[in-house]
Amino acid sequence: MSTIASFPWPRIALDAAGKNPLVAHVATSNYLAAGTVAENFFAAIKEEIAATDKYVVGVIQHDETQTGIDRAAGFIDKFKELADAAREAGLDF
Repeated sequence: MSTIASFPWPRIALDAAGKNPLVAHVATSNYLAAGTVAENFFAAIKEEIAATDKYVVGVIQHDETQTGIDRAAGFIDKFKELADAAREAGLDF
């Protein structure tokens, strides 16, 4: 950390608590990030889903760490939310 203190640009830390010389700390949410992925994925395949009688989306969770758990849950929860909203809006899902 002492080495980067001499750099002329602002420093930030991603997903790591720190002390000076950091100007800011940025914390990310694996749950919310995975929800964003689900939104984009749903948008890309929603016409395919509507064109079939049954469509299966599987999630393979790569590990049992909290990071993996949060990513899987964020994707699944958001995808279900989008599918339910589409159904309620009258789209044939």
